[in-house]
Amino acid sequence: MATTAIVYDISGSSPSAQTLTGGHNFRFQIANSLTTGDGATAISIQFVNASTSDAFHIGRAAIGIESTTTGSDYTGPPTDITFNTGDATVTISTAGSVWSDYITFSWSTSVHYLIHIKTETTNEGLSYISAVASYGAYKQTTIDETTVIDTTGYLNLARVYLVQQIKAETSSVGGGTTGNLFFAHG
Repeated sequence: MATTAIVYDISGSSPSAQTLTGGHNFRFQIANSLTTGDGATAISIQFVNASTSDAFHIGRAAIGIESTTTGSDYTGPPTDITFNTGDATVTISTAGSVWSDYITFSWSTSVHYLIHIKTETTNEGLSYISAVASYGAYKQTTIDETTVIDTTGYLNLARVYLVQQIKAETSSVGGGTTGNLFFAHG
């Protein structure tokens, strides 16, 4: 029988929204200080859009381990996040959310993760919350840098978020249980 647990939770903050113009690259930190549970082997990520006037178009997304030297770099190649059985792109409707496909991914509470999102269109609804300790996000308004390991030109945008939950499956979670884990936020 499957078991569930919340292993990432920054809920309690009400999201607000603003409209972006032009394509953007975002990297959202998932800080290990806010996570529990080890051993996931597959994850599905829920993305949220707080805007009530603009949809949010994801052109590409990935998750990887954050480098300890700079906040917007990966330690190695990230894992692509897909939607609707393999699509790289997805649109989050106004005030809506979407789940990614399950992707093969090893989860550990000993590292920080970065979730990279490349937006697609001119106007985007962007969700944001008040600054949360140990939570960060980074932005660059250039080409698609989803898989770029060492980045330059990113700015700290600690209030920005789009990730609401991460659901994980594993055969051995933090002490031998089998089942689903939920990383919740928002």
